[in-house]
Amino acid sequence: MQEKLEPTLVRQLQDAADQGRLVVITPAPTTPPARARDETSLAAVLCLLFKLTHSEGRLLVQLLTNDCVEKEELCAALSRNARPVTVGSIETFLCTLRARPHDVHIITVNKMGYGLHTETREKIYQLVARHDAGFTAPPDAVAPKRRAKTHVNRTESQVI
Repeated sequence: MQEKLEPTLVRQLQDAADQGRLVVITPAPTTPPARARDETSLAAVLCLLFKLTHSEGRLLVQLLTNDCVEKEELCAALSRNARPVTVGSIETFLCTLRARPHDVHIITVNKMGYGLHTETREKIYQLVARHDAGFTAPPDAVAPKRRAKTHVNRTESQVI
């Protein structure tokens, strides 16, 4: 199905063709929309795609979903139950994540926190979208009816 072109664009293309110029039109990259998911689900997908630990996956989720993240915010995101993460250990997590062979470029924003390089963010979005493209949602099936449980009382004489 052809889309109708704007008259000014048609005129410009015709002028370029009349002058013998080459016009290259490339389609905009189409990244399929990502599935709606929570941070835990996104962390799980990133762990699968990049072979990360659970903590590294949660750290990457924070960097991916925010423009700039402070160390304290990363500590809060990585702390679980009774295992708090200190501000000093954030550098270790970041160093480990930077050392991974996945071209994850983490930028230090002076006196503000950390962020992801634009190309890295786009690359991760595309990988997640590709991963989602292979995902088949389970059908909306009606849960099977359960039979009522029947309890059989056995006496000691019935048990052999």
